Amino acid sequence: MTVGWKATASGAGAEIPPPQSEDEIQMDRDHIFWFENEYVLSIWTPNLLELKRHLAGEYKETMAVACTVGRASRDAPYAQTTYVQMDILGCEHHVWPGGHLISVVDPEGFVKVLLETLEKLDRD
Repeated sequence: MTVGWKATASGAGAEIPPPQSEDEIQMDRDHIFWFENEYVLSIWTPNLLELKRHLAGEYKETMAVACTVGRASRDAPYAQTTYVQMDILGCEHHVWPGGHLISVVDPEGFVKVLLETLEKLDRD
């Protein structure tokens, strides 16, 4: 299991020792935005039934949708939502390596699995 202040319980993240003070925590622009707006962003709920209607209608021949989850995310609440979304949308579900931060922790691996998923969707 990965340890460190940026690690998650699932083992995703980097081996980084915990900061000794708040001054040692480096925040990039995206994280600052997220923490300042987390409540507003987390209460937004997409209208999956409306999306399903469009996927069966005007987007039927032009758009494919799939839900993905990171294997390392296991049974985390945010991972469980992908199964509900799959059921509502009637789409494929793909289990990717890593956790929900795979694009940050393993950018090359993320690109590889993303392209593989897109190719599979294009063939179906």
